[in-house]
Amino acid sequence: MLTVLWSGAVVAQPETFTLQRCIDYALENNPSLKNAAIETQISKASIGEVRATGLPQINGSVNFTHNLAIQTAFITDFISPVTYQVFLQEGLIESVPNSDGTPIPAAFGTDYTASAGVSVSQLIFDGSYFVALKASNTYKEVAAKEQVKTRIDVIEAVQKAYYAVLVSQENLELLTTNYQRLDSLLNETQALYENGFAEKIDVNRVKIEHNNIKTSLKNSTASLATTIAYLKLQMGMPIQQPMQLEGDLDEIAFEPINLNIDDYNFNNRIEYSILNTNRQLVELDRKRYAVQYIPTISANFNAGYNSGTNNFSDITDFSNSSVWFDYSNWGLTMNLPIFDGLRKSYIIQQKKLQSLQLENTQKQLENSIGLEIQQAKIDLNNAVATLETQSENRALAQEVYEITKIKYQEGIGSNLEVIEADATFKKAEIDYTNALYQALVAKIDLEKALGILEN
Repeated sequence: MLTVLWSGAVVAQPETFTLQRCIDYALENNPSLKNAAIETQISKASIGEVRATGLPQINGSVNFTHNLAIQTAFITDFISPVTYQVFLQEGLIESVPNSDGTPIPAAFGTDYTASAGVSVSQLIFDGSYFVALKASNTYKEVAAKEQVKTRIDVIEAVQKAYYAVLVSQENLELLTTNYQRLDSLLNETQALYENGFAEKIDVNRVKIEHNNIKTSLKNSTASLATTIAYLKLQMGMPIQQPMQLEGDLDEIAFEPINLNIDDYNFNNRIEYSILNTNRQLVELDRKRYAVQYIPTISANFNAGYNSGTNNFSDITDFSNSSVWFDYSNWGLTMNLPIFDGLRKSYIIQQKKLQSLQLENTQKQLENSIGLEIQQAKIDLNNAVATLETQSENRALAQEVYEITKIKYQEGIGSNLEVIEADATFKKAEIDYTNALYQALVAKIDLEKALGILEN
């Protein structure tokens, strides 16, 4: 059982995290997943926005105007001829004088005008509205699938970072054990030298390797801290928050996966499913423009009051029916598209071509997924084979070291042989842990390629 403890401060009992708990924590706190969830909520709100255009639209208005100077208009002189004609009939004048056609200036209006009203409009039929409503639901589906994709990416990143921490800790423990072995060998060689059973060069050889391991131990400790910080980053955990990891690398099984790619369901891959939904969106967009050739019908209703007076006090008397006058009307409006310069036709052509592009992309994605699965299987098989080889090498190197150490202690071997055997053993152990990590990464990559990582 491996235990990792990292903290920016001294904490008595930090929380313990297994792999599953790391994943669960990330699914709740990773910023990318939070944004993906927000995007899903945005898509739901956009559905309401589209639906709202089909509901009654009600608007109220209030207007008040104080005419500081009423605008003057010029009208044809129709008053003088009528007046002269009356005078002629009454015998007041003998003939009607000729008019010179000069227009008469006149000011129409009152000092104060006001109005208040309400208007209601209701969409009765618009083909593009119903298509847009369906498209908004499909957009919500895309957002939900994008959230799933982000979830899978987060799980992948957390798993790889988690195993990287365990492997780094394993390497650190191996270096610590190796350091202790060399430290013991250095003390033994120093004692033999002081008693005349070893030479100074023997002590120096061990001391050189001892110093190298000491430096490697320091670097490995710093590397472990960086690896844990990266895991926290993927989890969405504050870097300074203390944590403790639990996990056993030896308990991980690498079971072979037998799969015939011809029987593989590409919809298991979220990327493929997203592409299918995007094709639906393009098709719905094409239909939205196609139905715009059909007339749209809407109803409207208006009602309110208006007023005009030269006294401000009158305009504030809302109960005065001689000042405020009501009005109301309703009607139907039909908009019939006749010719738009073939704009919609060209847009529809674009949508058809975009659909063909997505179809080609889908075929390419199928081939890419197939290749990715095959490559991931090969990588996993190679990684497992390498792991088995490194496991055997580690056992052999340990055996060689133990025999060499016994020969040295019995005086029939040299400390140089012990140092070399120890270095070989250390390398075999590190090679094994690195091979184990590569096998774990290959296993995760294959599960993701198959679309089963989240499960």
